[in-house]
Amino acid sequence: MDVGNPLLLLWDAYANYLKTEFSLGSKGEKYQEEVISIIRSLEKVDKLSKKHGKGIRPYVLYFLGCFYFKSKDIFAAKEKLEECIRLKSKSSIETSARELLGNIWNYQIRPPWWRWWLNSPFYRWHKRIGFIILSLSIFALLLLHPFISGWFPPLQINWSLYVFLIALLVAILISPNIERIGARDIEVSLHSPPPLKHVLSPLVMEEGIKELEERYSVK
Repeated sequence: MDVGNPLLLLWDAYANYLKTEFSLGSKGEKYQEEVISIIRSLEKVDKLSKKHGKGIRPYVLYFLGCFYFKSKDIFAAKEKLEECIRLKSKSSIETSARELLGNIWNYQIRPPWWRWWLNSPFYRWHKRIGFIILSLSIFALLLLHPFISGWFPPLQINWSLYVFLIALLVAILISPNIERIGARDIEVSLHSPPPLKHVLSPLVMEEGIKELEERYSVK
């Protein structure tokens, strides 16, 4: 086998995955050992893919993210999927990477609310700006209300509305960590994880490699 050809190495990793999936199932210590072996192979492919243009690399990074997820290393999976998305391949792989990354970030890592706003892998700067606006609005309402009567004597503060507004802004700010809302006998779950399809089935991996073969010739 040409050890310098990333596509051939991908097919080899696929063959190992196919054998592992159908002979060992998807659980057990032996299965995890085989997954780690596949990850090592894909890491080598990732290094090689840097020399063959960025067309191959999004696929390799997506495969790596999926296998790290299977090995239960969710932080390594997050890192690879973020890198895959940053390459902006505009392919079905990018869409799948976003779906898996969203599940990992929101339902596996479940960051504290301030990290959700400040370090989100999606729309990071939009969320940071939103966090700043919400925080400043809350502090402004809390700090300025004693001076409003002095500055605008005719103005009467509606305290019910004032408290409601602050509570609403605080609720929005910490909403990423509010898992459910309950009232009497009713409880509504806000963060039930959506059903996650089978992460990278052998068929999906095979289709991805075939797509690469059709789109890119690797010398």
